[in-house]
Amino acid sequence: MKRRIKKQWDKIASLGKYRRNLGIDLSEYVSGSNLKILDLGSGGRRGLDKFGKVIYSDISLEMLKQGKLSSGVNLDASVLPFKSESFDVVTSIAMFHHLPTKKDRLNFLKEVQRVLKPRGVCILKFGFIVGVVDERIKVKWGDVDRFYYSMSLDSLKKLVEKVFSNYNVKIGEYSSREVKYSKNYVENRSRFGNYELVLKK
Repeated sequence: MKRRIKKQWDKIASLGKYRRNLGIDLSEYVSGSNLKILDLGSGGRRGLDKFGKVIYSDISLEMLKQGKLSSGVNLDASVLPFKSESFDVVTSIAMFHHLPTKKDRLNFLKEVQRVLKPRGVCILKFGFIVGVVDERIKVKWGDVDRFYYSMSLDSLKKLVEKVFSNYNVKIGEYSSREVKYSKNYVENRSRFGNYELVLKK
């Protein structure tokens, strides 16, 4: 499944520009300009450098190339190649919902907890499809089917609490337009919603 997801994003990178907006003002959560930051699922995104030294990363090397990210690391976010307590901040925008299994999502959280320094902060922002509860679906970008897992708030809290006791989650903005998605080969339409999840070590 992860190999298939990597191919999906490699193909998206080949089709043209795809940039995930940062969508978070990091200054709301941290202060300083000499922080060590890990950004997971970066795609071609930038925008964190003013806060310190940033390692951008993605499962798709082609997405990193698209963003010309010299510090980009090609990796699987559920198995991080970094030492424990390496980062002051971990960020991830529009990526968590692409992790294919519950085990991957749990391992992602465990790895984030491991690489954060004491009192470190992780900010995650990711989506769900309104009306789709705890199910795998596919959402098109161009002619590419992107894998999504649309998670309920209750399921998210239960998962997070297996790793983090100090966290805050809120539902952010909803998309203004509906998107097409497919489930069991049947097409439907709905809007995106977004979770903003803040984890503290």
